[in-house]
Amino acid sequence: MKDFLDKIKDILYDGTEYILMIAIIAVVALVINWRLDGLFAMDVENSDKQITLDNESIVDDYNEYVKNTEDETPKEEETEDNEEVKETENVVINVTIPSGALPNEIASILVSKGLVESKSEFIDKVVEMGVEKKLKSGTFKIAKGSSLEEIVNIISK
Repeated sequence: MKDFLDKIKDILYDGTEYILMIAIIAVVALVINWRLDGLFAMDVENSDKQITLDNESIVDDYNEYVKNTEDETPKEEETEDNEEVKETENVVINVTIPSGALPNEIASILVSKGLVESKSEFIDKVVEMGVEKKLKSGTFKIAKGSSLEEIVNIISK
């Protein structure tokens, strides 16, 4: 009986190193997975939808839209719209991004300042341009009518 207990004790002592190594590897893998999920978390609410497009219907709809806008738009409204666009282009907004802010947090700041329509658009553009890890912190001056690409370029310089 004593030999049997000694063998079990030897197995446990020898196996503890391996058990400890496996536990450390599991903890490291879980932490990495947790941080990567937080870093690349995106709103994927609309990914299930299937969209079917018919080229002819799109062309017909576009032609109809062009005809309607040509008939209904007087020239006085165009000049007023142009003045409004010039006014919005001249407005410069100061955006402060804190150090260590993730793309999701930066998107929230831009949405609150009215520079971006939605978080998901900004995050999609950042991923598309491949600058997820190049976004900078600090204070940036961004024109009100800037496109998503311009905003991403300003923040990632």
